[in-house]
Amino acid sequence: MKCVSQMRQAFVLLLTAGLSACSSIPANTAVLLDKTSERIETRSEVISQTLRTVLDESTFAKGDVEDVLKLLKNIDISTLSDDNKKAMSKAIGTLTQLETSLGKNASYSKVPEESKRIFSESVTNLKLVKQIIATEVNKKALVQNMIDIVDKDLAKGESK
Repeated sequence: MKCVSQMRQAFVLLLTAGLSACSSIPANTAVLLDKTSERIETRSEVISQTLRTVLDESTFAKGDVEDVLKLLKNIDISTLSDDNKKAMSKAIGTLTQLETSLGKNASYSKVPEESKRIFSESVTNLKLVKQIIATEVNKKALVQNMIDIVDKDLAKGESK
């Protein structure tokens, strides 16, 4: 009987040692990961749509600037005063700079979709981690229940 009792105690110690890796995981970690991944998912939609809108608006603005530049460049400035020629030249210069700046946005055209893809992958990975942690926490609870049962049996055996 004493040998069985010692074996049970050894088993309990072994289980306790095995649990030490998961014992540092707070029980609410899975819930927090779930809520965070939901927020990331929601924000990823907003961010992706906002980026797409900004890039689209930038493209439309570039088209408008190009149209205005064409009109201004077709104006015969020989009949204008020197001040008006300077103003026209300055307007064409700033619009050309604006057109160049807006043209650079084209290199970001894939950013919204790429961002959305990365966000989705991140959310998927967070959900996987959540499942792993939830499983570990559940294992911890299961093992703790087993330890409690063994402890009760030991207490009963010692009281006899």
